[in-house]
Amino acid sequence: KQWYQRRVAVFLFSKNIAWLTEVAAFILRTSLYATTFLTCLLAVVRTINLTFPLYIINWTAVKGSILVYNVFIIVLQLVYLLRFIKSITIHIDTLLAVFFNIELFILVTVFIIVVLASVISLETLFVSQRLTASWKRKATVTIVIISAIYCICNITYIVVVGITSYCMITKDVRLHKKLVPDELMNISYFILLPLNSACNPVVYMTRRADMRSYVATLSGKLAGSLRCKKREDNIDVFYSEIRCKSTQITDVN
Repeated sequence: KQWYQRRVAVFLFSKNIAWLTEVAAFILRTSLYATTFLTCLLAVVRTINLTFPLYIINWTAVKGSILVYNVFIIVLQLVYLLRFIKSITIHIDTLLAVFFNIELFILVTVFIIVVLASVISLETLFVSQRLTASWKRKATVTIVIISAIYCICNITYIVVVGITSYCMITKDVRLHKKLVPDELMNISYFILLPLNSACNPVVYMTRRADMRSYVATLSGKLAGSLRCKKREDNIDVFYSEIRCKSTQITDVN
């Protein structure tokens, strides 16, 4: 009986670990798509502002592109989640091949746009360095740094997705295991992708004084509110002790 209970416990634990892994993968993919689009948007907007200073960006179109991208990503995530529905008639390999091909198209397109926008920004900045305001130069360098971090952290995953997409189309499992070992997949997916999202706030904090000042002010307000809360709790405890002692003295009398 104890052996059976241990087997059941191991099965349930492994099943929960599998679901937790899928949830973590879902969150990481969502973070990847958001970081990818925002990095591309920042790079393109900065390049347009630097190359065409008199051009007025249509922010309504920008908001529309964000909305369209979000709808597209939701549909893409739903396509990936369809493989967990047992009643679906579509073959799982076909479904995953469609998913990885669409994801590869998005990642490669955005990667090319980010690289081209960064190169154009740096070239424009180098040519017109004397004519460009200092804050524009600093902002452009910041966006280029963020773009470089994005490219470094995502190039491995893009290659992995490309190999996976090709192997799923050709159904060559041996080639996939040979070119994409589990260690490479884990490093590209669970280390480099979160590292990209984690580096962006650090870059902004080190490059922008107004953000450092805002964080310092916010931290001071939070620390002050915590101190006031602690002081109020101490006062409440003090008065409760006084009331308790008064009640005891009244009972004695």
